[in-house]
Parts: sequence; C-alpha cells; structure tokens
Amino acid sequence: MFYFFAPLIIYTIIQQCFHASNPFVRLLALAILVLYFFYKKSLDSKFIIAHNELSKKQFFKKIIISIIILIISLRVIHFAYRLNGDTKHIEDVATLNFKAINVLFVDRKNPYSADIDPYPIPKEYKIGEKTYEKSVYYAGYKYTPLQLFLYAPFTLLFDLKGIYVANFLVYILIALICFLYLKKSSFPADASPSPSTSTSTSTSTSALTSSAYLGVIAFLTTDFFFTLSFNKGTNDSMPTLFLLLSLIYLNSNESKESNEKNSSSKAKSSKTKSAIAESAIMLGLSLLVKQLPASLFVLIYLVQKKYRIILFALLVFALGVLPFLIADFNSFMTQAVEFNLIRPTRETSLLSYFPPLIRKIIPFLGIVVIIILSLIGRKKSSELNLENGFALPSLALIIFLITSKMTPTHYFVWITPIIILWFFKIKRV
Repeated sequence: MFYFFAPLIIYTIIQQCFHASNPFVRLLALAILVLYFFYKKSLDSKFIIAHNELSKKQFFKKIIISIIILIISLRVIHFAYRLNGDTKHIEDVATLNFKAINVLFVDRKNPYSADIDPYPIPKEYKIGEKTYEKSVYYAGYKYTPLQLFLYAPFTLLFDLKGIYVANFLVYILIALICFLYLKKSSFPADASPSPSTSTSTSTSTSALTSSAYLGVIAFLTTDFFFTLSFNKGTNDSMPTLFLLLSLIYLNSNESKESNEKNSSSKAKSSKTKSAIAESAIMLGLSLLVKQLPASLFVLIYLVQKKYRIILFALLVFALGVLPFLIADFNSFMTQAVEFNLIRPTRETSLLSYFPPLIRKIIPFLGIVVIIILSLIGRKKSSELNLENGFALPSLALIIFLITSKMTPTHYFVWITPIIILWFFKIKRV
C-alpha cells in the first residue's frame, strides 16, 4: 500500500517545503525532487503492483472518490465564505489589478502611466566623492496587460471580490486539466499489445486512472495554492494555467511523434505544426498575463532550439502589448520591465543570507544549471528518465525560484500543477 501512496506522500512533503518561508527548507525540496528524478521509474512499477493488490478491494476506489468530493466541498465552502466576508487579507497585487482595471476600463487611461502603485526603489548616486541614496518611485501598473482583460468582467460584476471569483474558476480549470491529462496520458510500449498482454494493459490503464485521482487529491490539498488565491487574491494562477496548457500541448505532440512511426510524413508534419502552434499560443498568452514564469521557458526553448515555439509565442506577446507600447513606450518599459529587473531582494530569498557579490553570482549559477538541464532535455534518453516531459520543467522552475531574488510563497503556485503531472504520470508496464 505504501508504494501506491508514495507519490502523494513525497509530493506532500515537497509542497510543505515550498510553503516554508525559510529558503534553506526549500532547498530540501530540491534535493527530494532530484532523488525522485532518478527513482521514478522504479516507483512507477511498484505503484502499479500496489494498485493491482488494492484494486481487489471493492471499496478502495469509492474511498478515493469520496475524499475528492469531500475536499472539493470544503474548498467550495471556503470560497463562499471568502466571497461573503471582508477583504482584509487581500494581497496588494489584487488591489493593484483592481485599480488598474478601473483606470483602463472606467477612466479610459493608460494604467502604465497612471499613479496607482507608488513603489520606492532606493538608488545610489554620487556628488563629488560622496555617495547618496534616493528613492525612485515606480507608480504605474507593473505586469503585462492580459490579466486586466481577464479579471475585468469579474471585478466589474463583483467589485474587488471578482478577483476571488476569477481565481476560483482558474483553480477548478487547472484541477480538471490535471485530472483529464493524467487519466488519458501514458507511455505505451513500442510494440502494439498482443491479446496475451491485454489483461496487463487493462490493469495498467486502471492504475493510470487511479493515479489521476491521486493527482487531483494532491492538487486540491495544496493549501497554499488555494489560500493564496482567495485570502490574498494573488495573480499567479492565470499565467500558470496557460503555461500548463503549453507544456501539455508540447508533450502530447512529442508522444504522438513517438507513437505514429507508421503514419505518413505529411500527416505527422501537419499534426506537429498544429501542436507547436497551440503550445506557442499558450506560452504567448502566459507571457501576456505575467512576465514570469513563461519568460524562463523562452530561455529553455532557445537552448533546445525550439525556435518556432519562441517565434509564435513572441508574436502573440508583441500583438498583445503593441497598443500599450504605442500609447506610451517609456511608461510600459519602465513599469513592466525596468522595475522587475531592479527591484530589491526579498527576505524569503536565499540571496538575502549572502553578501552583495555572492547575490550576483548565485542567480547566474542558477541560470547556468537551467541551461545545462535544457541541453540534457534535448536528448530523450530513457537512461536519463526524460520520457516524462514535466520533469525538467519542474526542476528548472524550482532552481530558478531558489536562486531568484524574489521568492514569495505564491511564486510556487507556478510549479505546483507541473510537478503533479510529473509525479502522477505513471509509466505503463
């Protein structure tokens, strides 16, 4: 029974590490993920064996489904309570989005040049031999614009609490996408199954369905993902949704390519182009909602020479930001680009424990490691456990977060569903 619940147990430990504000505890999560990377194959086979034993018990599946229904019910009650309560716990980013939506849609002004969020950044300057420090205020909207359009219908209907409603819908969508993908995804054997192996295939398929249920339980019990969406109304679930879809389209395409060896080259080419376009559009939309985490994947795909995805994604992004660049180029670049590059290190970052020189080196080393992982990811080698296309994105994201100067807990929302697809995508045997 332990091996059936092993992915869920290991994931629970990791998400508790993410929840911790101490960056050294988060390093423990990276260590666990690296170990899991090397032992996943063995755990997958033991998972299916454990599933075969447990599936003989009639009540087993009913218990799992009952747990899911119970958790969903509790989440809906929490959502209703929050929707009818006050907004005293709401994060400043939700207030910023609300103000920016009103500026854009009610006042019909440019949110990037409006005075809605004065954020001081200390800057040093010299007069003669003396060094002085002066705060420069960045007062406009600091994210890419699509989230304003996605949140607007909800905030215009429900006021500030519309942020809760939009995030709840995204939350349900992510849970549903994870379940549907895990339920249908697999790594079939190279050869078509013979009649003698049909029973084994059926059992493996049943195990995959069970892993989908466990994946949903893992997502629904990730409390910081849910709580940050409602108690604080953070804006990380929307870019995560589009990034998740981008990765799913890309991985589904790569699975089809490996399975359709006998199909015509024209058919394969058409399907490949379609999947690449879909993946690129979703990546571009993620960039349009928020600069991160999608920007990291532009770097990864650049290293992996996936130029078509980058080109299409940047085209979508350019079309989305073009009106704001035309309206006020300097304001957009200052607020959405410059501010995010120079903002100071947060206390939850590992960098805050080191002197200034080391603070500059650690992020660079993190990017170097991500580039190396990206190069490794180009080799779909079974010896390197790379058949699961969500492993390297998970490792790259956590390395980026741990070595970044900005690592609030809500940034770990980005990695949550991607890790779940990695952990609970079980290889058929």
